[in-house]
Amino acid sequence: MLRSEAISGPQHKFVFHLLQLWLGLRGRFNFTNLTRYSPYHEQTFRRHFARSFPWGTFNAHLLAEALPDHHRIILAQDASFVPKSGRHTAGLGWFYNGCAGRTEKGLELSLVAAVDLSQNTAYALHAKQTIPLPNAKPNAKPNAKPDAKPDAKPICKDLRHFQETQPFWPAQVRYLVVDGAYTRRPFIDGVCALGVDVGGKLRCDADLRYLFTGEQQRRGRPKLYDGKVLWKDFDLTRWHDEGELEPGVHFYSATLYHVSLKRIIKVVLLLHTAAKTPAKAPRQVLLFSTDLQLDAREMVRFYRARYQIEFLFRDTKSGAGLTQCQGRNAAALDFHWNAAFAALNLAKIQTLLPENHAAPSKTRFSWASSHQKHANEHFLRFFSRKLDLDWSSIKSHPNFLSLCNYGAIAP
Repeated sequence: MLRSEAISGPQHKFVFHLLQLWLGLRGRFNFTNLTRYSPYHEQTFRRHFARSFPWGTFNAHLLAEALPDHHRIILAQDASFVPKSGRHTAGLGWFYNGCAGRTEKGLELSLVAAVDLSQNTAYALHAKQTIPLPNAKPNAKPNAKPDAKPDAKPICKDLRHFQETQPFWPAQVRYLVVDGAYTRRPFIDGVCALGVDVGGKLRCDADLRYLFTGEQQRRGRPKLYDGKVLWKDFDLTRWHDEGELEPGVHFYSATLYHVSLKRIIKVVLLLHTAAKTPAKAPRQVLLFSTDLQLDAREMVRFYRARYQIEFLFRDTKSGAGLTQCQGRNAAALDFHWNAAFAALNLAKIQTLLPENHAAPSKTRFSWASSHQKHANEHFLRFFSRKLDLDWSSIKSHPNFLSLCNYGAIAP
C-alpha cells in the first residue's frame, strides 16, 4: 500500500480496508450498504470520501510493482457517460450517451488507462470528472459548439486531463491511442508536445493530400502536395500494399497530409475485399499515427488494443458500482470512481499475474468470478471471527480454495 507524507495513518487504513471491502461487496456500492459489511459508520465513509487521495500515484506504484519490465504498454484515453440526477449534484449537465445514441442529462468522466499488449488488457491510471460546457442544450450533437465560449482560447478538457496524468505514466510508454472523437488539432498538438505519439481513427471521408515526390521547379515556391485523396474513386496504386490483414480484409498504408490537423501523418486503409461485407461493417476504415516510422500492422494492433479501455467501463458499471455513488459533491464522485477502478486493477493483477512475474498465469479475466471469490472469502473470514475460529487453520485447509470458488463462473 502506498505511504507518503500527504497520506495520514487513518486514511491509509481506511483506503486499505475499503479496497478489500470493494472486491467482495454484495449489493449496491453506496455509503449505506458499505456500513452493513464494515465496522465503520456511514458518516466515516462520507467523511473519507470527501477527502482527496492520490489515486493516480497509487495506480502507478501498483502497476510498476506488478507489471514486468518486458511487457509492452501503451496509453489509452476515453470518456464515458454516468447517469446521475439531483439538482445539487456537482458537474451535472448534458453529455452524449453512446449507449442511447443521444445527449442525456447526467455526468461524464474521462479515463486514462495503461494497456498491456502482452496480456491484451487495460489498467486504469486516473479518472476525472468532465465539466459541462456552459449553455449546453439538450439533444444537441456531441461536437456542437456552445452558445458562449468560457475562454478566448480554451484548452481542450481531454488534453488537460492527459497532461495531469503525465507523472503516472509507465516509464516505457511512448504512444497514446484514442478513438475518432479525439482527432482534433488542439488535442493532437498538445499530446505530441509532451513527447508522445498519437494513434487513432479518421473519418471515412477525411480531407487528405498526397505528398509531392517529383522534381521541383527551379523558380517559385516548392510544390508540397500532389492532389487530394478522392475517396469515391481513389487510386490504390499510390498506396503501399501491406497485404491481407485477415481473411476478407486487405490493408494499405501511405504518408499523407491532413488538412484539419495541419500535419503529415501515416494513414492505414483497411478495405473489405470479401464479396459479402458483414452486416453493419464499414467497407473501409482509416487509422492514423503521428509516428511516420511505425509499422502499419503495429498501428492496427495498437488501435485494436485500445478497445480494452471499454471493458474497464463495462466491468465497473456492471459489477463494481461505478454508477452507484451516493455522494453529490465533486470530491466524493472523484473518490468513488477512482476507488472502483483501483479495485478492478487489484482484481486483475491478482488473477492475471502470478507472484513470480515470469509469465501471465491466465489470459482471461472475469470481474464476476473475481468478485464471487472475494465475497466468499470475506464471508469465511467474518464467519471465523464471530465463532472464534483460527483463521490460519481455515486458510491452510486443502478445501479452502474450493470454498472461495463456490459459485464462481471460471474458478
